[in-house]
Amino acid sequence: MIWQEAPARGFPIAMTTLFSILITLGGGYVITMNYLCIFVSLRNARRGIDRHHSLAPLAGPALMIAGLGTLVPNIGWFLLLPALIDPGTWILVYSLPRLARELT
Repeated sequence: MIWQEAPARGFPIAMTTLFSILITLGGGYVITMNYLCIFVSLRNARRGIDRHHSLAPLAGPALMIAGLGTLVPNIGWFLLLPALIDPGTWILVYSLPRLARELT
């Protein structure tokens, strides 16, 4: 039955699944917007507009990992995939050595 109680959570399984799907979709939305920010910033630079759209590092992967981890408990290393496809995380990893060099 779909409205059985989840063993350790106390929520019905259908509600847990619904929340997990919504959280995962929210993370996917943030990752998609990060890609669109890159294209909009490049387009603005090409047109001579001095307006930059920034990325949200770790927000999309964190939501996707939380949603996927709840939805599929034994997912393993697949949980790293959202962090690998998110350009905001790429920028953060790329800029950490430079930031550490500037702070020292």
